[in-house]
Amino acid sequence: YGVIITWGLEIQEEHDLVARVCKTAEDEPYTPEDVEIDEFEFNASVDELPHIRNDIITINRRQASDHQLRLAISHALAQGVKLSVYEERVLKLVEETRDLPIQLARSGRVRIGIRSVSRLIGKVFLQSSNVNLLSNVLGTPDFFWTAPDSLGALYERACEYME
Repeated sequence: YGVIITWGLEIQEEHDLVARVCKTAEDEPYTPEDVEIDEFEFNASVDELPHIRNDIITINRRQASDHQLRLAISHALAQGVKLSVYEERVLKLVEETRDLPIQLARSGRVRIGIRSVSRLIGKVFLQSSNVNLLSNVLGTPDFFWTAPDSLGALYERACEYME
């Protein structure tokens, strides 16, 4: 759903990967202001349980190559990033329309034309539709219903961190 999570790549490798993926898979590119980059540090610990704190992902060295563990964390991170993109869009729309309720309350009218009102209504419907689609994306993936409890718990903790 438009999010790429990488582990252990150098910046140039990451840029090359994103360019290759976007070239072949991109339908509706994000605008530059919609692009969000979150960077986390990765720490392989001797004896700590997997966790995220202060943007540092810590995984026990014995589990560091466990792809399912990384998937649990990556999926939560991807959902958090996707949610923040939609939150930004909604905040932008709210800011765009902030004065309209005030004008309506004071004078019973708004100082924009019917075409502008129609555009705003269209934007609201689009965002509403996107949020409804997002609710499907943000659910717990089926994978975690059959995965070991520890992976589901890690996924939940990573989701909480991203909130």
